[in-house]
Formats: sequence, structure tokens, C-alpha cells
Amino acid sequence: EDDLATRMAVGMLDLGPPFQAVLVPPAWPRTKPKALNVGLVGARDGLLVVYDAEDRPEPDQLRRAAAAFRAAPDLACVQAALAIDNAEPRWIARLFVLEYAANFDALLPALERLDLPLPLGGSSNHFRVAALRQAGAWDPENVTEDADLGFRLARLGHRCGTLASTTF
Repeated sequence: EDDLATRMAVGMLDLGPPFQAVLVPPAWPRTKPKALNVGLVGARDGLLVVYDAEDRPEPDQLRRAAAAFRAAPDLACVQAALAIDNAEPRWIARLFVLEYAANFDALLPALERLDLPLPLGGSSNHFRVAALRQAGAWDPENVTEDADLGFRLARLGHRCGTLASTTF
């Protein structure tokens, strides 16, 4: 609510229906999971996706996610791969690229094949709204709210999967 630069940037976009800007009250904690919970209040039943402002998902990612949910009614969430699109030659940038590749291209698919809970990434999560609400949504005080949510969904018997699509 008090982030004037973001409000002005959003105001310059011609979003129109079905999009709606939602103001997050400036109360503590000032966290991403708290903002997500504010947005969830107004969400309709069906499907919901979380993207970060800088994300660039593959153009057909939403269609792929919808198809995955149609094919598997027991699926509560699908996680698209996240990839760092950084051509910087510095070693720290390369380590981030390696970490993301290991997590989204190897670890999460392996956990899915073994039918184990997925520690979700913080973006490109596609949810069934009903399952998300049943799990209590995001913990606004948890800095690893995404991974935590993946385990809470599993504890409730919900299945999460990976999506063959990448967000840069």
C-alpha cells in the first residue's frame, strides 16, 4: 500500500479484466508470504499461479499447468523449473546457475519419482486453490514459506509434481 513506485508502475499498465491490483496493508510482517495470503483472499476457486515480478515463464506454461491438473485430479501443485538467466562470468553467478539446475532439473524430479514431498520453489508454483486453502496457505513469518508449504500439502495427502516448463 505504501510502495508508491510499484503502485505507479502498476497504474501505468493496462491490465483490465481479469486482472486486479491488490493493495497489501503496510502491517508487519512485510513478507512475500503475507502478500500472497492477502491476494489469496480474493482468489476464486480453480487454479492459481505465483510468479515474481521479474519472471519470464515460457509462453505455454499456463496451458501446460492446466493440462497437468486436468490429467491428474489428485494433483495439488505443480512446480515449473526456475532457471537463472545470467551470462555474468563471475563465479557466484555460475554457482547460482548450478544450484538452480541441480534443484529443478535433478532433485525435484527425483523426489517426484520417489513420491516424496517437494520443497517448492518460491515462484512458478501452480496450485489448486482448494488444496492451498486447506493447507493454510503461506506462513507469513517463514522465510522458506514455499518449501514449508510443499511439506504441509504432502502431510495432508496432497500430491505435488514438476512441470516440464521453465521460468527465467
